[in-house]
Amino acid sequence: MSGMTDSAAVRRINEQCARYLHKPSGVRYHIAYSIGGLNELHPISGPCKYASDANLANTEIWSKLQ
Repeated sequence: MSGMTDSAAVRRINEQCARYLHKPSGVRYHIAYSIGGLNELHPISGPCKYASDANLANTEIWSKLQ
């Protein structure tokens, strides 16, 4: 099945399952909601954070985990 591309829906679901490390605090978050380039990130415990797609692309602050 090489050469197959994921549909837009599959890409959205995969992105929403993405996990990010907030480097300054060392806290890991997952995207709970995403709409219009704004993401609500939830840690295992504690308050959520909000970050835009542009903020998450800043590698000095955020690291995308696999």
